[in-house]
Amino acid sequence: MKLFKLRESIEMLCGRENFFPREFIFLRSVGRNLTRVKPSQEDELKVKHYRPPQVTKKQNLYVFFVQ
Repeated sequence: MKLFKLRESIEMLCGRENFFPREFIFLRSVGRNLTRVKPSQEDELKVKHYRPPQVTKKQNLYVFFVQ
């Protein structure tokens, strides 16, 4: 599963909830920093790299509000 499919699933499940942001971004850990996943990268990056058991403490996927 690619990140854009995850985005679609999240929007379908949480899109009608008032507490969930209408627009959100994905962040990933690169070295000691967090970097934004670009929309074009959502087609390339696979969700499996961000879920257990393959993940380490540094490989996490974050969702933040966009303002």
